[in-house]
Amino acid sequence: STPFPRKLWISSSVPNNSVNPALHLFVDVLGRDISGKLRECMGSNAEKLVEVCFGVHIQSNNVMVNDSTAVGTRLSFLGVQLVRILSKHSPSWLGEQALVFDCLMQLWRSPARQARTENESAMPLSALREGKLLSKCLLVYWECHPSQVAILYEVLKALLVRSVIDFGFLRSFLRKRVASDCSPAEKRAILQHSVAFFKDLTVSPALKVISMRQLIIPILSKFYAEQDSKLIAEVLTPELLTQLVTGLLMIPGQQQGLDYSEAMRVELLRFAAILVRIIPQWDEQLKRHLISFAWEHLKSEDKFVQQWAYILTALIIETFQMKPQNTIKQILTHLLKAYQSENKHLVQQSLDIMIGAVAGEPALWVPCAREILREDIATLGQVVHIFQLIIRHPKIFYPTRGEFITRMVNSLPRLILPPTTTSDTRHVAVNLSETMILWEEMKKAEEEEEMEEMEEREKEKEKEKELPARSHKRQRTEKERPSRESKDSSSKGGGSKSGGTSEGAADGETGVDIIMIYLMRLALSVPEVREEATPLSKRCVALIGRGLLLWPNAPIKFAYFEKIFPLHRTESNRVSPEQNASLVATGLDI
Repeated sequence: STPFPRKLWISSSVPNNSVNPALHLFVDVLGRDISGKLRECMGSNAEKLVEVCFGVHIQSNNVMVNDSTAVGTRLSFLGVQLVRILSKHSPSWLGEQALVFDCLMQLWRSPARQARTENESAMPLSALREGKLLSKCLLVYWECHPSQVAILYEVLKALLVRSVIDFGFLRSFLRKRVASDCSPAEKRAILQHSVAFFKDLTVSPALKVISMRQLIIPILSKFYAEQDSKLIAEVLTPELLTQLVTGLLMIPGQQQGLDYSEAMRVELLRFAAILVRIIPQWDEQLKRHLISFAWEHLKSEDKFVQQWAYILTALIIETFQMKPQNTIKQILTHLLKAYQSENKHLVQQSLDIMIGAVAGEPALWVPCAREILREDIATLGQVVHIFQLIIRHPKIFYPTRGEFITRMVNSLPRLILPPTTTSDTRHVAVNLSETMILWEEMKKAEEEEEMEEMEEREKEKEKEKELPARSHKRQRTEKERPSRESKDSSSKGGGSKSGGTSEGAADGETGVDIIMIYLMRLALSVPEVREEATPLSKRCVALIGRGLLLWPNAPIKFAYFEKIFPLHRTESNRVSPEQNASLVATGLDI
């Protein structure tokens, strides 16, 4: 009933930050499902709520007088609790209470609350929930008024300070509700607001980094995942795209007083990379701006920034179909030699994009990789770095496999035999062997296709003999011309394909012998971690089976196999009975 909450409001209006203990019970009761009428009564007294809890008075002439200094921290936190309960059960109520929202926003921005946030160790656990409850209330109000996108940028301040309170709900809300479920007009408004937001000198650089990472990039990443060109064109209009590129992607030295930290540069490079991926058509002026932006960051002393600049440059070359040979060779040489980089996953990503962009022009990348592999000073890490690129793109390297297969076969002992060999290196050796076997399978499939084509041509010739002489003469002239051309091209192309492999050692007895022996050695090895042995051994046994199908007459030295196998049963190797039984089973499988 009405008198009960009014008495509570009167009893709560006490000085010195003290709160009637009965209010805690009242907050608990207010959140119950059976308290619907109580919440309705509370919601109808919004002015009393802001007066008691936030110190805001409404005079007769509708002028709002703020006397928040007279209200203690505990009462303001109580007000946040009450608003959260009311908005949780009735979101539309908060959307209609502009006065309550203004009080929440004023409390959110207050220096006192910021100080409490930065000094969590001195706060009781119950009071630490203030920021979480406030942010949830602000998000509810934004859902009622999605045009007020500034609220989203404001709520991101909760992620600036490390807290014991979990704000995972906020990240989830931005990822699901905003990035996925917002309408095209709402997403366009969010991106439009970012232009002025990033130019505002009063906004902290850390908040700009968080907004780019948690709000803007997820929206663009959703576009890239869905690949909906119509939706992308509806949101990223030419005018908005121009504002985003020229307003956010400022070239170093032309930032007009903006303090762009290294973290901010990384996020901007990520932002530019996604734009290049999702926008198919670019204005020439914007293309030049993007190229300048990427090129300037290639000179950065920060390695993380530099690697993202390489990713952006590779995407520009791939998307805009640019083929500056000297630039491509310089970039590939740098990336192929960057095996010691701390950000190796970014180096691999750049290499994958570059190789895909210039796959049809092996003259640009084969010499770079070949020269590095032929260097006498090439370390094991350098060799593994290039081999991993070949393993990730076996079909691209297949036509030029003759340039690498000899070094691949000869590197197997170097990858497997040393006692300091790591688990990752052993996996590289297995993947390398699988790549060579895959190439041989691709070659066999091509040979079978060529044989089928030749048989079809022979059948066509036999059918031609049954036709009348005149039609036979005319059709033979028409059909033998492409036949001769195909034979010539097959002799040339087929010679290059088979020659690419025959130049290597994999087709020879020595190469096959090396691949099979070291696969056996890996299958029968005893690594330090037993969990890694079983999958690796099974892969090796499966590859041995595939290899024997390709090379049934492979000159395998079974004496060497017998030499390896009994060693695991000697006492000097200290092999446990369980490991010994597993090795015996693996040997029997082989």
